[in-house]
Amino acid sequence: MGIKDTLSHLKGFLGSPPIDYVQNSRDFLRVDVDEMVRKGKYIKRGEERGSQNLPPSDATQLDEVEREIKTRFEGDIAENHEILGEEISAFTSRVGSLQLNKVPNLQVEINTATGEFKEEIANGLNAARLTRRKVIEINEAMDEFKRVNRRVDPAMYPDSKLLHIAFILLLLLVESVLNGNMLGLGAEGGLIQGLFIAFTIAVINVGLLGFFLGKTLRYCHHVALPKKLFAGVIPTAAIVLILIGLNFMVAHYRDVLQSVDIALDNVGIAVMDRVWSLMPPADAQSVLLFLVGLLFGILAGIDWLKMDDRYPGYGERARRQDLEEENYAEEVRETLQRLGDLHSETADILLDLKENLEHKETEFKSILSHRERKVGQFKATEAHNLSAAHQVVEKYRDSNRNARSTPAPDYFTRDLEVVTQPIETSRAGEMSIAQVESEIKRVVEKLESGITEIHESWGKAQEEFKKTHQLARERINVEG
Repeated sequence: MGIKDTLSHLKGFLGSPPIDYVQNSRDFLRVDVDEMVRKGKYIKRGEERGSQNLPPSDATQLDEVEREIKTRFEGDIAENHEILGEEISAFTSRVGSLQLNKVPNLQVEINTATGEFKEEIANGLNAARLTRRKVIEINEAMDEFKRVNRRVDPAMYPDSKLLHIAFILLLLLVESVLNGNMLGLGAEGGLIQGLFIAFTIAVINVGLLGFFLGKTLRYCHHVALPKKLFAGVIPTAAIVLILIGLNFMVAHYRDVLQSVDIALDNVGIAVMDRVWSLMPPADAQSVLLFLVGLLFGILAGIDWLKMDDRYPGYGERARRQDLEEENYAEEVRETLQRLGDLHSETADILLDLKENLEHKETEFKSILSHRERKVGQFKATEAHNLSAAHQVVEKYRDSNRNARSTPAPDYFTRDLEVVTQPIETSRAGEMSIAQVESEIKRVVEKLESGITEIHESWGKAQEEFKKTHQLARERINVEG
């Protein structure tokens, strides 16, 4: 499991489900003695039944009016119990929605989050150090190359080869058009054939020979005499001779095409005869064709040379060195950005969790306080209603006694027995206030410690990343 999963779990605790209850606004039923006596006409009814000497003097059971009063009060008490049950259920739902049972497990997840954040930092540093080691190795190789080849100045090469490629293409185009016009006058296919032949010659002259001339010219700058001689000077001289020979042959090819005395089948033989005999071109246009071809081939070679540093291999190594340095810098930048975002997210979640826990503790105490207050209200109402039941029945009995001609039953001297129900407030699995305070205090302390640890780790990591570019190969250690 990675840090993202751990943070998701912590976010899940922050995103507590909505409280699944409806606040009960019903008040407990509280009997008004005088109003009940008035509406029930208990005094009048007591006088009427007393004048009839009812209930009989030897009666042992409640009469119908007393039973009516008893039923009324027991009904009110039962309904008040139902109201209390609904209230207790609502409070229990509110307590459950706080998810306080998860608090003891939070410490493990907090430890995991801080540990995994440190692991992310270590992984990022390891990756940066490995890349830095590669950069150091390339730098050392470059230093060795410069020492062996006596390079003091930095490699010089263009940022883009686009202009140089464009110049080569321009030379191809100009030579193809210029030579095509000159060769097309005597070619069997006319201008089209002349342009095709000219383009083929230009590709060989500018593209192929020019490319290899650029390579050999580069080796002419090599410090090692064998490479300078056998890979530079001698091949360069050979390519220049080939350029001269090719363009000398092209000039005679034009002369032969212009000659009316030579059959088309014998053009090749005639051209080679003139070349081997070193016969100069016949006219100025052929001389121009020779000079243009030779010039363009040399210019192409120089252009190919300038596409990179003049010393062989120096530009390529320098570009690789620059690329690795850029890759290293980009990797460090991206890693710092990613770790910075992760640092902010982790710290914010831990801080929000701390505030959330403190809020849950306050809400938990409030819920229990309201629950106890509600139970107290119920008890007070029940005591009032029991007292009211005794008062109502006594008013009925007093009016009954006063209207009787015979003694009242003996049970008139006893209080009315009203059936009540025990108060049940289930606290099964519920943490006490002391337990909640203890658990939340412990987790909040761990959160504060974790937040501090996250900030300190991030600060140290930033310093370590700054130091990586100053490390030498032998000082780069990769953490396991």
